[in-house]
Amino acid sequence: MAKPTKTKYYDNVVVVCNNGGFEYVLGLTLPRLTIDVCGRSHPFYTGKESLVDTAGRVQKFEERLKKAQDQNHKLQKTKKARKFKLTLAELNQSEEFKEKSG
Repeated sequence: MAKPTKTKYYDNVVVVCNNGGFEYVLGLTLPRLTIDVCGRSHPFYTGKESLVDTAGRVQKFEERLKKAQDQNHKLQKTKKARKFKLTLAELNQSEEFKEKSG
């Protein structure tokens, strides 16, 4: 059989929202609870949300992104074709090797 819990459970706790003054009655382990923002007063849920672009961060990011893409594009243009090494069998068959060794 399970041991009883040591925490006390309150059935009718009044939860108060400081932002909108809304009150809820819930069951909690605290006798009273005060919260800053609730679902009825949060800007995201009420539709009053506004995006704040502090100090042009979006523009700064877009500039950095464009600069990085330009540098990457320049690097791709300046790359030279890679020379592949010959295998030992191909090297033995080549005429340059025969002339040097021969």
